[in-house]
Amino acid sequence: SSDLPWIVASRHSTNGGEDAPTNLMSVTCNNLGCYYKKVGKLHAALSYLKKALKIEVSLQTDDVTVAGTHLNVCAILSKLDKHDKALQHALCALELISSRVAASGEAASQDEYSVLAIAYHNVAV
Repeated sequence: SSDLPWIVASRHSTNGGEDAPTNLMSVTCNNLGCYYKKVGKLHAALSYLKKALKIEVSLQTDDVTVAGTHLNVCAILSKLDKHDKALQHALCALELISSRVAASGEAASQDEYSVLAIAYHNVAV
């Protein structure tokens, strides 16, 4: 069970009170996922990271951010011995980040190359 469920409470939009995912929610879920990974609560970590990924995709978040979240999910799944699923997330990250680096050419950032290297590493292992 989560000790911090109130942190990710959804903000209500003005259109009939439906929950509207926000960038802040995706960042919060990602951070909580990393926190729960660090304290060894892997299932809670996975739950928060999957929520973050779903929100990021719905908001069409930057590919580098989405790739990073895929790599976080990959790490948790590997720790849970779900290597086939982990590989799928690593491959998603690799596809996203390699396309981004190819499109950026020489303008690719150090962060983009770091995520690319981690994605290749995770696919290899």
